[in-house]
Amino acid sequence: MASRVVLVDDDPFNLKIARNILVKNNIDTVALHGGYELLDYLKEDTPDLILLDIMMPGLNGFETLTKIREFEKERDMEEIPVIFLTSDDDNKSETLGFEMGVSDYIRKPFEPAVLIRRISNVLNRQEILHRFHEEATIDNLTGLLNKSATNNKLEMLCRRKPGGLYQHPSGGRPDRQQAGGQPAGVGSQRRGQNLGLLFLSFEGISEQRRHHRPSRRR
Repeated sequence: MASRVVLVDDDPFNLKIARNILVKNNIDTVALHGGYELLDYLKEDTPDLILLDIMMPGLNGFETLTKIREFEKERDMEEIPVIFLTSDDDNKSETLGFEMGVSDYIRKPFEPAVLIRRISNVLNRQEILHRFHEEATIDNLTGLLNKSATNNKLEMLCRRKPGGLYQHPSGGRPDRQQAGGQPAGVGSQRRGQNLGLLFLSFEGISEQRRHHRPSRRR
């Protein structure tokens, strides 16, 4: 199972036990000690699955999950599947977790076979969803986003960032950046000619103007 799983628990003993089980089953595992540490990690890397303890100081599991979903939405990311870890038998807590979108619950103390099976089930479901998503959004002939998926991406990009959308004949990325903007290209071919769309963000330009504004003479 070549997947990366992030394990989050403030209890060093539980962290060690769970990590040993995962490593023995060839699961690449990153062990973290709390919600804030997880949020910092997500800025640098995206795991296939998060195992998240509910009862933690600072940010509990529910609060951490809320911030994860906010983080993903801000960056237009797919939702990372989350499994809650708990030693409680509180049905209300379990119901709340499922309403918030967790993929499953795993009880403590950990039973190795159950832990691995629940992780495998979630990862397998996620793989099937990815396959369906690719079939629905990728053009089989070109290997690029199809028209509908491209329109959705561009619409979302234009809503999130101030900028302009341009068409250029060369396709792909331009040789150099434009006036402090952050270009993003979407290329295609039609009648033997490369076509492309370029999104030029105005954020960099505005930032440069603020920092390079000439001082007024008195």
